[in-house]
Amino acid sequence: MIFQILDHPTTTITGNFFNLTAHESGYPFWVPYIQQYFEDIGIEIRKVDFSNLDLSKPWILSLPPNGWNWSEDYDKDFLEVFEPNVRQELVHGNGYLIVNHEAESFTLSFYRELHRFLSNSELSPNKVIYMVGATDPEVEYKKFVEEHKIPTDKQIKIISSHHVHRRFHPLHIQTLLENRNNNSFKKDRKFLSLNRVPKLHRVTMVSLLSYYDLLEQGYVSLGLYPEDLIDNKFYPALNKIPDYTRLKFKIKQGFGKIFSKLPLQVDQVDLRENQYAVQSLPSMFYDKTYFSLVSSTFAMHDQEPCVGFTEKEMRPIIFKQPFLLHNLPGALKQLKKMGFLSFDRWFDESYDEEVNDMERMHKLVLEVQRLCLIPNEQWDKMLEEMQPVLLHNYNILIKYNKEHIFFHSDLKNLIHYAA
Repeated sequence: MIFQILDHPTTTITGNFFNLTAHESGYPFWVPYIQQYFEDIGIEIRKVDFSNLDLSKPWILSLPPNGWNWSEDYDKDFLEVFEPNVRQELVHGNGYLIVNHEAESFTLSFYRELHRFLSNSELSPNKVIYMVGATDPEVEYKKFVEEHKIPTDKQIKIISSHHVHRRFHPLHIQTLLENRNNNSFKKDRKFLSLNRVPKLHRVTMVSLLSYYDLLEQGYVSLGLYPEDLIDNKFYPALNKIPDYTRLKFKIKQGFGKIFSKLPLQVDQVDLRENQYAVQSLPSMFYDKTYFSLVSSTFAMHDQEPCVGFTEKEMRPIIFKQPFLLHNLPGALKQLKKMGFLSFDRWFDESYDEEVNDMERMHKLVLEVQRLCLIPNEQWDKMLEEMQPVLLHNYNILIKYNKEHIFFHSDLKNLIHYAA
């Protein structure tokens, strides 16, 4: 049996819907995770140009979206970005389009986008597979189709494939750690919190940390520039906090204390750019602190309803540092399902069960405050006690092998498209 993938660099794709440079080899990132198991059951994964496809059998075109959101004013059939022969086979033949967001966790926003484009397209929704790095995205999609009364024959296929770990190749991590001299750094602050892109949940969190005078206890960044606040170019987070929340006063007070200091800079990187690569990790700051307060991509339900993980959650694991997660509720629970361990013996992790976004953030800040009051000598002892957990998590990340990826995601469902 053959699993055919169209080698997309060999065909012309126009427009800005897809990031055509994301996989320069033509192979999607998920291929290495399924190759071994496909071969074990006699399926060969083959990357071919269009002229060599067996059009009588299923074939896949896998492309990552370009950015978080597609153009809202585009009202043509987005199939026009493909060559006529490719378009013809996607519509009337055995071709399937994978919109590949495997390293991000955008569900509801992209469900809307995909169905908006498909409403103006010849392409049947049944020919579209949305691959996303969120956990349980099928649950949210079921709610979406029920709310919008979308019949079965108009529904897309959802595949969950959460392997952001591809960004951290074991050899890259090994090189990074070998070049690190953690013995030369003294732990001079309690925690590290990187908040580069100034999203609502990050601005409010840093403001609340400021209110409790915790910024001096940590290395905390926030990529919010004063010019971002001029003429509502970036609306201050304070204006979006409901008046009825008891935290609004504290957040406004805390924001007032940091306003003149913006942006908050920790390491010498461009805070306006996405620093996701291994090389951008500020390793010395992990060595100089005891724990991380991780600022995830999403932490509020109106941003994204599904838990997802990116390189942000992986960073403290690489440097064997305990962490708190500013993510959606249930994030720690999902990490445990993936084989990682948490720090419930030492940390109050009840925040993971708090469904109210503002209250969950407040619980996190109060836990940061408690942890900052622990003397360094006691922290040193705690870190010794944590070593088995820290080493376990590191090994899970480094050895997050093809078997784990394959059987703990929906990638096995791609067998359906082999013939």
